[in-house]
Amino acid sequence: MLNLLRENLAAYLDSYIAAHRQEVISALENFWDKYRVTLGDIERERDAAMDELARFTATLGYMV
Repeated sequence: MLNLLRENLAAYLDSYIAAHRQEVISALENFWDKYRVTLGDIERERDAAMDELARFTATLGYMV
C-alpha cells in the first residue's frame, strides 16, 4: 500500500516538475524573442530610416 502511494506521489511530482519546466522554457523563449535584437541593430535600422527620410524630403524640396 505504501509503495503504491509512493509511486503515485512520484508520478504526480514528475508531472508537476515537467509542467513547471515547460513553463520556464516558454518564459525563456519569450525573453529570447523579445530581447535578441541588439541596441546596435536598432540604431542601424534607425539610421537607415533617417537616411531614407532625408532623401525623401530632399526630393520634395524640404531642407532637413
